[in-house]
Amino acid sequence: MGSKRTSPDQIAQVAALRAAGWTLACIVQETGLSTSTVQRVLRQHPVGKGEAQQDLIDLARRELVERFTKEEALQVLYANLVADTAAHIALARTRAAEAMEHLVPTDTKSAALCMRGIAAHAVATKAHTDTLRHLLPEQQVTEELPALEVIEMTAEDVAEIRAQQAREDSILTGHASDID
Repeated sequence: MGSKRTSPDQIAQVAALRAAGWTLACIVQETGLSTSTVQRVLRQHPVGKGEAQQDLIDLARRELVERFTKEEALQVLYANLVADTAAHIALARTRAAEAMEHLVPTDTKSAALCMRGIAAHAVATKAHTDTLRHLLPEQQVTEELPALEVIEMTAEDVAEIRAQQAREDSILTGHASDID
């Protein structure tokens, strides 16, 4: 298995991004290097304040700010994050369902293991649901709810309402001439 060497340009890029405040995950995504490679580069080439070229640091900071402050870029990032999370959730649920089919307790010990598996699946499902709930936008009520008004009805008000109901009933039944 031949190993690919990290180029000096990649090492410089990792160092500049790190000095600019980029996280490990962002550096991995930006450079296309593996997490272990980026960690190794940072271990072998630690970057202290003022050690990297300031223009590279400034460029990396501008790129980071520009990439994640444009509305379109944020929408794409957000959409990818939601889609990726949904895909992971679907895969986890499929794998858990497959595993659950094979959990058949034959004694007390295996029954306890089955219950642990079920509990772990429930916890994972709850975590996935919470993650999606936090990622997806909340449904906001845009219309105002009607105000509830409480009034005390007089005997005349009740009589008037009953008379109106009687008129409506007679119209519906075809006996409109019965009530004046």
